[in-house]
Amino acid sequence: MDLADVGKLRLGATDERIPTLDEVLAAVDGRVPVVVDVRRWSIGGSSALERAVADRLRGYDPAAVAQSFDPIAVRRMRKLMPDRAIGQASGRW
Repeated sequence: MDLADVGKLRLGATDERIPTLDEVLAAVDGRVPVVVDVRRWSIGGSSALERAVADRLRGYDPAAVAQSFDPIAVRRMRKLMPDRAIGQASGRW
């Protein structure tokens, strides 16, 4: 799904839509630590998702970190944000 398609989705039986990462970070505004779980749905391919997450977290509170089950995403995130904690939730290479 692209961003426009995700914007049409609703949470459960409510009128609430799924917020973007930018909207979540603005709402939290540094008041609590943030862990972003990077979920890629295919092996290999483009690093666009990791770059987009890194771009948003780079200018945000240093307490914001990223994690992924995917070791490829973890490696990419570590290269993109060497000053941040990046973790692998589980899984093997």
